[in-house]
Amino acid sequence: MTAVLLVDETPDHEALRRLSVPLEFKRPILVALGQRFPKERERYFALARKLNYAPVFPRHLLREVLASK
Repeated sequence: MTAVLLVDETPDHEALRRLSVPLEFKRPILVALGQRFPKERERYFALARKLNYAPVFPRHLLREVLASK
């Protein structure tokens, strides 16, 4: 999953959505992709928001980043 952070082109949003990865990895990576690819930020952030329900770290940190634009 972390390999998607190393590519130069925007990773496919739908492929990432279907990817079966534990939340503790998927949520921060989606936020990082949103920061790295500003044109697709809202798509990545929207998915990260949906997955940011578990009451464990880094829920509050991700919520703050996702609230900023």
